[in-house]
Amino acid sequence: MPFLACWRAARLLHELLLEHVLKAPLQFFEVTPVGRILTRFSKDVEVLDTALPSQISDLMWCIFEVIPLLPTKYHLLWMFRYVFGDILLRHSFTITQPFTCYRLHGVVIFAVCL
Repeated sequence: MPFLACWRAARLLHELLLEHVLKAPLQFFEVTPVGRILTRFSKDVEVLDTALPSQISDLMWCIFEVIPLLPTKYHLLWMFRYVFGDILLRHSFTITQPFTCYRLHGVVIFAVCL
């Protein structure tokens, strides 16, 4: 399918390029060599004929691999929040508890309340 679409795009691009080049003023042809125009045509059409179909095919393959994984990832995210949410909350509470200060005969002792 991507190869057929790229073939159509290459044909359309070639027709549009040819149409615009033929409508160019005569000064364009006096300044620009014919070889440069032909090279430009061939490079643009070559990219559409060779590189673009394989890249579109790879993109479609990646999309079809990733889309089925999205519901699984969404489910795992909610499961993680449900199961580990309480554990993470308790852990963060014990880690961030403030230090307390006791004075014993003028000496300051810091202790963590667990």
